Amino acid sequence: MYGTPSSNLSIDSDLLIDQPKKKYSFYGICGVIALIGLLGYSTYSYSSGLVSSNNSKLILTPSNEHIYLSSNQLKITATNEYGEFSAPYPWMDDVEGTFLVEPYKTTTLTLSGSYIDEGSYTYVWEIDSFEYKPVGSTVVIKGPVAGKYSVKVHALDDSKSVVATYSTLLLSKYVKREIRSLTVADREKMLDAAYQIWANDQETGVAKYGAQFTSIDKFVQIHSAASNDIMCDQFHEGTGFITHHLAMALSFEASIRAVDPSVTVPYWDFTIEGEKISKAGKYPSYFLEFSPAFTADWFGS
Repeated sequence: MYGTPSSNLSIDSDLLIDQPKKKYSFYGICGVIALIGLLGYSTYSYSSGLVSSNNSKLILTPSNEHIYLSSNQLKITATNEYGEFSAPYPWMDDVEGTFLVEPYKTTTLTLSGSYIDEGSYTYVWEIDSFEYKPVGSTVVIKGPVAGKYSVKVHALDDSKSVVATYSTLLLSKYVKREIRSLTVADREKMLDAAYQIWANDQETGVAKYGAQFTSIDKFVQIHSAASNDIMCDQFHEGTGFITHHLAMALSFEASIRAVDPSVTVPYWDFTIEGEKISKAGKYPSYFLEFSPAFTADWFGS
């Protein structure tokens, strides 16, 4: 280890899941994309007919026949504009029925299962950090900040007594996607946040966005200082290569998220371009002619 490239780096990689109109320096963007490639709500709304948002003091009273449900009886499905996340990661098996949401993303939670089919109940949700209790078999929330949250779904009968409870875990994690698969809105948010790293010097950026901000000039300075001596290149020789570039990539993401905490830096699968180049029998520079990465709408032409 030669030390971390930025002293203000503080980002929990466990919160990540691997899945512009402004113009930037071509070589600067190439370097950033290379780094990106290495990274390989308490607010919510109700649908019509549900209780108002003043139900924070709603008292839930268990009935004499209260039971606890399993995930075979009740299941929670979380969907957003990208669909349902259902990758079989082992860390989602620690608690039965664990489901994933993304920080700050509007997400629909839907109940299903045999218990839903067996009777007509009112469902009240208790989610850690939420001020109110969403009500309904389908509710719309905004994902809370990254972390783990306990969830309880209570089934109420006509007398408003809790007859059954289902408990599970909500995981709020940032999800990485290939840049082409992002929605236009998500891609624009990421590019707009990245633009601020170029538009602000270190002092100005920290004053605006806090200690996690690192300007592009600072990134260049760190990289150059550690690699400009061919006899002592700490960034590109030996084991320092992966360690330092991953740290730079994480620091870059922390800086972007200081600007906009809802943003996740995507990855770029350049093998897509590579296959097209190979099939066309062209040289690597051919990717500049067709890759969407280097266009006026993305990173600049």
